[in-house]
Amino acid sequence: MVNSFNEYSTKNDLDIEIHLDLFTPANATRHTEDFCSVIDQFLQKRSTKYDIYFYNNIYTSRFEPHFVDLNELLPKNHTDMYVDAQTSESYSFNNKLIGLPVFINYSVMYNNMVILNKYNRTIPKTWNELLETGKYILEKEKEQHNDDILIYNGAFIDDEIGMGSIYEFMYSFRDSLEDPFPDLLSENAVNSLIMMKKLKNEISSGSLIINIYYIDPLLLK
Repeated sequence: MVNSFNEYSTKNDLDIEIHLDLFTPANATRHTEDFCSVIDQFLQKRSTKYDIYFYNNIYTSRFEPHFVDLNELLPKNHTDMYVDAQTSESYSFNNKLIGLPVFINYSVMYNNMVILNKYNRTIPKTWNELLETGKYILEKEKEQHNDDILIYNGAFIDDEIGMGSIYEFMYSFRDSLEDPFPDLLSENAVNSLIMMKKLKNEISSGSLIINIYYIDPLLLK
């Protein structure tokens, strides 16, 4: 992306060149909260070292006071290319458009088909189906003295990944696909936390906060 822009800039005599500083576990702290703190330090000091910041959109409200309103810099036909950019709190806060998506990632549910087929079970399509299927398989596996099986890991780790997992879980409890994210005090949000607790207590071996990279569960988010 950076190379493409620099080539475009050269061809169109924009006199702009981008230099990318990439922070990774190989050259910086591996903790994303530390990375967020580094950005915070630059912003609090009003550093002019960087013109553009790439950040996780869960920090939109945190960084909003430091960023300019893109509505004042970009033409409307450009921002209109991004669906919900003006209304989604992923990009806007306090009536300011402070960011635009560079890429979008999303979580998926992996299923251990070997175990599902072993018990003639289909892939769960709802949280209730997941709970029922998980309890059944957990009971059957324990009858075979398999006490190490982990039925469900929701990736609720102590990190921005974990916070994103909680938001995604709540989002799945909206009434229809067209509905926005449920209010945190709504019945939908409360029901999502009740179900999350059921999954934790009944099929998650007592914990949902597990390193997602070193396990082999039945269902991995």
